[in-house]
Parts: sequence; C-alpha cells; structure tokens
Amino acid sequence: MLDGPRRAPCQQKYGTTFVDTINNQTNPALVNTLSAVRAKAPHAKVVILGYPQIPPPPPPPGMTPAPRLGHGGWSP
Repeated sequence: MLDGPRRAPCQQKYGTTFVDTINNQTNPALVNTLSAVRAKAPHAKVVILGYPQIPPPPPPPGMTPAPRLGHGGWSP
C-alpha cells in the first residue's frame, strides 16, 4: 500500500480536473444524448457499458506520449 505523496499521484498533479470534466462536460452530454434517444424512440432499450474514456491532453510541442513510463508522462 502506498503512503504519502505517492498515494494518489494523479490527484496531486491534476486535482479535480478529471472529476470536473465528467461533471461539467461528460455527464451533461450523456444526459442530452439519452434525452434525444428517448424523444425519437421512447420505447427503446438503451444499454450503457463501461465508461467514457477521457483522452489525455495533446503532448507539448516536440514531445510524444510515453505511456510506458506508467505515469502518463511525456518524452522528447
């Protein structure tokens, strides 16, 4: 079990960014989409599997994604 600063590195780095994105963008878009489906097909059965994947921001100029680093970092 990790303690201290290594316990939640993403939360330390990004704060509530991901939660804010889900609450302010993803959730309203999903609600609007499902409302539109209901309006056009009120008897449709809709199944939602998994969760939307939020892509990371594009890399800074001259850098490339380096997911193998395990921390979502960038490499030159």
